[in-house]
Formats: sequence, structure tokens, C-alpha cells
Amino acid sequence: MKKIKLTIASLLIASFSYSQTQDTISHAFAGKIHFEFDYYTSKIIDRDTSVFLEDRELNIKEKEFLVVDLYDDCTCIEYPYFIKERKIVVYFRNGDIKTYKNPSGDVVLHFDGLEVKKIIIKKPKLKTTKTKSSRS
Repeated sequence: MKKIKLTIASLLIASFSYSQTQDTISHAFAGKIHFEFDYYTSKIIDRDTSVFLEDRELNIKEKEFLVVDLYDDCTCIEYPYFIKERKIVVYFRNGDIKTYKNPSGDVVLHFDGLEVKKIIIKKPKLKTTKTKSSRS
């Protein structure tokens, strides 16, 4: 009888420890605009419509899950001459740092806080326009 009680108690403890849900945080980037919103209700928590293009740093707690929406192809962008690509620097909890180039037209990225401690979304680079030089 004692073994059954101990087994049931340990199963309950194990199930509670593994069933803890992670908080999901969401961010959207479109040009200079940066939204943070509630993943479940889609309610905007914070809005930053900066005048300047900036790198953005997002810290992730271990029990969080981060969803990032890169959407530089949006009609809400003031200047439509962005390269449709952003660099993302990912800082892992094991000490690794990796840089990725991601298309930014309409891409959703997911980061697990158990593996990643922070990411930096680099500002999009402007297209270089080719101009004809008038050499005589």
C-alpha cells in the first residue's frame, strides 16, 4: 500500500513539473514599427513607432516562448525601399552566438527560452541604387 501511494505521489509531482506551460511572447517588426502583443488575444501591449531604424534586443526568460513576425513588406512602411532581409543574432543559453539572414517580407520565427536567452533583430539595410555616372 505504501508503494502505491509513493508511486502515485511521484507520478503527480512529475506530471505537474512537466506540464507547466510556457508563456508565449510575440513581437512584430515592420520597418521602423515594432509591436509587442499578447499571443493569445492579439491585443497590442506596446507599440514603438520610432523615427529611426534601430536594432532591437529581445530577452527571453527560460519559461518563455518567443514568436517574431518580420513583415517589412507591409503597406504601413513609410519608405518602401528596404531590402527584404534582416540579420538576426541569436544568443543561446549554452554560450553559442549565431547570426542568421532571414527574409523579411512576411516570415514568422519561433524561439524557445530553454535554448535561447536573447535575440537581436538588426535594422533592415537600405537598397543601394545604381546611378549612372556622367563621366566625360
